[in-house]
Amino acid sequence: MKILNLHTTIFRVFLAPFRGLGLGKKYRFLWTIYDAVFRIFAPKKPFVFQLNNYNFWMNPNEKVKHVRTWLQNYILQGEYEPDTTKLIEKIVKKGDTVIDIGASIGYFSINLSKIVGEGGKVFSFEPTREGFRYLCENKNLNDCKNIYPLNLAAWDKNEIVKMPKSDFAINAQWANGVNISDFLKNNYNIEEVNFIKMDIDGAEPWAIKGLADLIEKSKNLTMICEYYPKYIQASNGDPKFFHDMLEKFFHLEKIDGDYGDGYWNYLCTRK
Repeated sequence: MKILNLHTTIFRVFLAPFRGLGLGKKYRFLWTIYDAVFRIFAPKKPFVFQLNNYNFWMNPNEKVKHVRTWLQNYILQGEYEPDTTKLIEKIVKKGDTVIDIGASIGYFSINLSKIVGEGGKVFSFEPTREGFRYLCENKNLNDCKNIYPLNLAAWDKNEIVKMPKSDFAINAQWANGVNISDFLKNNYNIEEVNFIKMDIDGAEPWAIKGLADLIEKSKNLTMICEYYPKYIQASNGDPKFFHDMLEKFFHLEKIDGDYGDGYWNYLCTRK
C-alpha cells in the first residue's frame, strides 16, 4: 500500500502560514477548495499516511465528507494533540489495562497499544460505522494485537442511542449503548483499569454514570477527558453534573495546549 509523502509535504508547506488561524472554520469554501484539490492529486486507491510516527489508513474516495475532512486535517498537521500525547506517554505503563472512549480512527488506541505492550490491553469504544472501520484498519496496519475494538457507545445503561449525541453532530447514527463498568466486568472480567481517555462530543454525563463503578474500584486510575460545556448542552446534558462527577473522584488539571475556544482536556488524577 502506497505511503503518501510528496503530496503531504507540498500541502503542509503551502498551508503552513495559515495553520492555527482557524480559517477553514471561518470560511468553509476554503476547505471545499482544498478538498477538491486533494481529491484530484491524492492517490486514487487507499494509501497510508503517518501521524506522530504511526501509520494510518486513508481512503481518498471516502464518501462521508466530515470523515474525509478529519483525515485530511491529520495529514496536513502531521501530529495530533501533542501535549496530551506526551502526557499519556509519561502516565501509562507497560502491562496497563486502558480504555479509549471515543476512539475515532484509533490514534490514541494505537499510541496506547504500543505503550502497554503485549502484557497490556486497550479497550477501544467507537460507536460510528465510519470511525470503527478506520479503527479496525489501523489496528491491523500497526499490528496492535492488544487492541479490542468495540463498535459500542459509552452510556449509563444498555440501550440503543444516537451517536454523536450533540445537535452539532453531522450524520448521527444509531448505536448500541453500554454501561462500560458492567460490560467489561461481564465480558472480560475487568473490574479495575489504569487509564481512561474519553472524548465523545457531549455524551460524557451519561458515560461517566456508566463508568462510576469502575472508577470507584480503580484506586490508581488516571483519566484524560475533553470538557466541552457547549457540546454537552447541545446533547441536552448538564455540564455541571459532569464536572461535579469528575471532581467527586479526581483532582483536575487543565492540560496546556491541545484545546480551543471554550473547551479543553482535563488531566484527572484519582483522589
